[in-house]
Amino acid sequence: MPTSSHNASHKSAPITLLIVDDEHQALKYFSRLFGADFEVLTCESAEQALSLFEAREGRISIIVSDHQMPVTKGTTLLARVKERWPQTVRLLTTAFADTESLAASINEASVHRYIAKPWNLDDLRDVLSEASQAYARNAHNPSGPATDLPPLVGAVAHEMATPLLSIELTSKSILNAVRDQIAATPPDEQTEMADTLDRFARAAQRIGEDAARARRLARALAELAKDTASRNSFMRVTMSQCVRKAVESFPYADGEKELVSLHLADDFRFVGTDVLMIAVITNVLSNALDAARQHAEPRVWIELKRGASHNSVFVRDSGPGFPQHIADEAFRPFISSKDDGTGLGLSICDWIVRSFGGAIALKATQPPAVTELEIRLPHPAPQPTGAG
Repeated sequence: MPTSSHNASHKSAPITLLIVDDEHQALKYFSRLFGADFEVLTCESAEQALSLFEAREGRISIIVSDHQMPVTKGTTLLARVKERWPQTVRLLTTAFADTESLAASINEASVHRYIAKPWNLDDLRDVLSEASQAYARNAHNPSGPATDLPPLVGAVAHEMATPLLSIELTSKSILNAVRDQIAATPPDEQTEMADTLDRFARAAQRIGEDAARARRLARALAELAKDTASRNSFMRVTMSQCVRKAVESFPYADGEKELVSLHLADDFRFVGTDVLMIAVITNVLSNALDAARQHAEPRVWIELKRGASHNSVFVRDSGPGFPQHIADEAFRPFISSKDDGTGLGLSICDWIVRSFGGAIALKATQPPAVTELEIRLPHPAPQPTGAG
């Protein structure tokens, strides 16, 4: 049965928080921790939650629903809440941070935040505080909040940091063990084992470098997701350096690196971060190479161009062209032209570039023309006299 925990000492009506979870201990945990700050309502199923919404005529500020519940999943519940009571801020929580759950939470339910289990108390308090502010904003917006990709990306990026660090440290341990083995191998056996051990050493080093780079990206995404409008960590970055780093570090198949032509003479600078821009270029390059492989003479071109109103990065490929029905929604989360694609890449790239004040434009073409993606960035503001 639905239950309520309410602190009567509040002079004004508190924010109403509904937690829906089939685990009874989770409901008790929420009630005990947040009963002083919210009017906490609890339900053990989606069906009970919808009945409670009806009884309260939709007057519930925030709903936190577990995803993995019997009968009706959390994303289905939140989608129904969105349809009937769009002002309620919708939060999804689950221990299974899979792409399918994320896709459903964004496309069906417009989930405001995605909270991974097990809960971190400080993070949980921050999420509920931000959700309370979002509810206040929603009161002035009858249509409800728009899809909010950054918090979801931030949550996933945060969860990636620890396993990436583990991979990085493990690769270093393997590299050290291989080097110790090389040092301990008698000189007369080194020729026989040298190639094998060297391959192990180079592979371990590459894994560690890739994990470290991915961990820096995850940290940058998590920080950006906290406050997309914040530019405290932004600096003036040289675009050609970002392009070169992305191209040099890309995991090509045999012979593929020679397919990429760089035209970087018209270099420029932008205000942002190199880690995030390298991630954008890497993702776009990956898409371009996937498309180019479908052509008899695969080629990818990356060109920088300064302009009067903005500067641009052009990425062109010789592939079959971007399908028009996909191009129309190319930057919407979880829309992909690939059978095995998640559809996250371009939407995250678009979010990053917009945080830099820029935009991404995709020119959908059909053979024999090439596909062209343009990253537009504003000119950096003039630096004060004497600035470095």
